[in-house]
Amino acid sequence: MKYLQKLLEKPSYVPKVNLPALARKHKKFMSCFQARPGNVFVSQDVVSLEPVITAEFSKDPLYKYAAYAGIGKKPEYRNGLLMIDDIYCMVGSFLPHTKDAMARHFERGLFNNWENLTDDERDPVKDSCKKDARNPAKTAALGLGYGMGAPKLAKTSAEAGFPITLEVARAVKDTYWATFAGLANLRDYLSWEIKKKGAVVNPFGYRLTPEPHKAFNAYIQSSASGVLDVYGRFMLHEKSPIKFVALIHDELIFEIPESFLDEFKFRGQESVKDLNDALGWECPIRLGTKVAKTFAEVK
Repeated sequence: MKYLQKLLEKPSYVPKVNLPALARKHKKFMSCFQARPGNVFVSQDVVSLEPVITAEFSKDPLYKYAAYAGIGKKPEYRNGLLMIDDIYCMVGSFLPHTKDAMARHFERGLFNNWENLTDDERDPVKDSCKKDARNPAKTAALGLGYGMGAPKLAKTSAEAGFPITLEVARAVKDTYWATFAGLANLRDYLSWEIKKKGAVVNPFGYRLTPEPHKAFNAYIQSSASGVLDVYGRFMLHEKSPIKFVALIHDELIFEIPESFLDEFKFRGQESVKDLNDALGWECPIRLGTKVAKTFAEVK
């Protein structure tokens, strides 16, 4: 922890820029952002960053399986729970309003060969179950992580296109925290820290002062920022031809000379190794890389 904080005390060449408005759905707008002649955009997307951080800090065995222990293993049902290295598919397999749909998808062979697919190849599989299982589960999981109670969860789900009754929302909340007991323990501990001390400090030295019921989310989100900041410090230095362009959610976008691409990829591998050495986590951080001429193509 002290080493991470020491790293972040040094001057950073990573601009504090986040452009959340540049969403994937705004293709025409994002196509206006083009790399300069001779250059390309390179996107580095951290794979499942927040789930990995949540699993690391909570030590919850099921969440750990979804975040990293289950990588490369064939999905299977155990005691009514889909054991798979995708947290939202796992959550979808046991919540009361999504479990039947997820079971049908599994029985129809949707996840056949899942363990051998690349992240990009998995996208169509996720799309096949997202409307009735994965996306409603994701909405619920994120909402509960944000500290929502049942009324707010019911309202948020309806706004996202997945209406549920207040009774179902209560069942979703109870089932989620009972299943991931490690998360519930971490949530309760962080809330207690805020109530007792007025603040909590994450492993990167960020002092957080949220409302007690929002402490869990603040701790995870701020730690995600810390991971990206440390990685950026390993990647960039003053005389580097690598130019930081934007941070969009968990995705770093750089602009580089096209001739520098091989060296950039090598530096990325070395920087990820340095990052994981600095973190010392059970689960390594993994990055996906994409190269393109416009933001629309690189996202």
